[in-house]
Amino acid sequence: MSMFEKLAKKIFNKKVRTFLRSSQRQTMFVSYSRATSFFLLFESDTAEQNAGIRQLIEQLRTDGKKVTAWGYLPAKGTGADPESDIKVLHKNDFDLLQRPGADVLHQLKKERFDVLIDITSHHYIAVDYLILNAEATLRTGIKKSDQPLYDFALEIPDLLPDEKGGKEEDQTINNYNQLIFYLKNIQSKDY
Repeated sequence: MSMFEKLAKKIFNKKVRTFLRSSQRQTMFVSYSRATSFFLLFESDTAEQNAGIRQLIEQLRTDGKKVTAWGYLPAKGTGADPESDIKVLHKNDFDLLQRPGADVLHQLKKERFDVLIDITSHHYIAVDYLILNAEATLRTGIKKSDQPLYDFALEIPDLLPDEKGGKEEDQTINNYNQLIFYLKNIQSKDY
């Protein structure tokens, strides 16, 4: 881990503690049937085609859900394709400490979501900042760090597919299917 990565992690941890102390956010469980808007965070493939993600988005839209999908590619890149319904963020959309730029934060704060679903397989501080700043009633994802970013998190042992020879996209789709399964099956009177 480089010096900048250590510094970014330390600053992020402090930001989370401060946010949690000062936040007036009320958490509540939102079942799949009651949720109308979803914010999907994922790791983009290097070609930015994201065929599997597009299928997941179409599945949600078929169920009558409004979907906003943002991918993260931990490499420098160019701006997003304006024709695409998926926004792909690159390393250069974030500062040296992996905090999102003002334009990214402005776009993120414009919308409010019923459910945020983080289906990334790897831990990225840049994605954690997006989760922390998103206006979502329920934040859910696969636990990748000790930070309490999610209202509902799944712990999946042996998360990294590289060790088993699996594809990254297969792991992402599996993460999504696991989270949606629980959203569809847990009954709550919160929302």
